[in-house]
Amino acid sequence: MSFNILRVLSVILCVITCSSSWNSVCFYKEDEGPCKAINIRFYYNATLGSCVQFTYGGCYGNENNFQSEEECKQKCQSSGKFNRSNCKLSPDPGPCRGYFDRFFYNSTSGKCDKFKFGGCLGNENKFWDNEECQAKCGSELARAWTIQRDFICRYIRGHLCFTRCFETFPVAGLGINVQMKYTSRGSI
Repeated sequence: MSFNILRVLSVILCVITCSSSWNSVCFYKEDEGPCKAINIRFYYNATLGSCVQFTYGGCYGNENNFQSEEECKQKCQSSGKFNRSNCKLSPDPGPCRGYFDRFFYNSTSGKCDKFKFGGCLGNENKFWDNEECQAKCGSELARAWTIQRDFICRYIRGHLCFTRCFETFPVAGLGINVQMKYTSRGSI
């Protein structure tokens, strides 16, 4: 048991000392919270690499919640765009001793694979989930579909799903229908 406590303390210390160059709150998923107020706010969408408007319910949620687009950009948006050459980097767990599932783009197989991340540093070929990895490093079709799917869920359904749901949508320009599985988009 003391080993686990030391591991947790090591990760916390490492994140505190090593994370000055990034804001982890910027990678939290959009979270409207359970309340029903209508507050226009902005959150950083790490997949798109930009700040996006959303409706905050007024309570709970998470820290990826900014009163203005400018505040969001100042906190989260890097000055440069994601460099696709980062997709060729080997997975790097970093020096911390955490044990977190992350995804990296495997340029040999052309797919996103899971690896264990230590909790700090590493390199830019590191993503929270397979969707983000595909959106940044996958094929043009995979990246376009990720954006289209999020557009469909937000603007046609009117909100992001809070539970698993399945629907069939036509894929524009391809003449096919695809069944999509949506999952919760709450905080990570």
